[in-house]
Amino acid sequence: MRVDLPETGTMIFTSDAVYMGDSYGPPAVPAAIVNDLSAWYASVEKIRSIAEQSNAMVVFGHDAEQLRSMRTAPHGYYS
Repeated sequence: MRVDLPETGTMIFTSDAVYMGDSYGPPAVPAAIVNDLSAWYASVEKIRSIAEQSNAMVVFGHDAEQLRSMRTAPHGYYS
C-alpha cells in the first residue's frame, strides 16, 4: 500500500509481500513460505522501483527492529 502524506512524504507498507528489511536486500532474500520465486522477485523489484521513483520510506510487514525505530502511537504519528 502506498500512502502519500503531505508532510512526511510517501510511505509504502509491504505487509506480507516483504516481511523484513533483510529480505528486501539487496540482494532480495525470500522467506521460506514463498512458493513462486519469480513472482516474489518481481514484486520486490516493483516495490523497489516505486520507492525509488517516489523517494518513499518502505515499511516492512514484520520487522520489529524497524518498528522500534519509527514513531508510533500514542506519542508519535506521521502527517
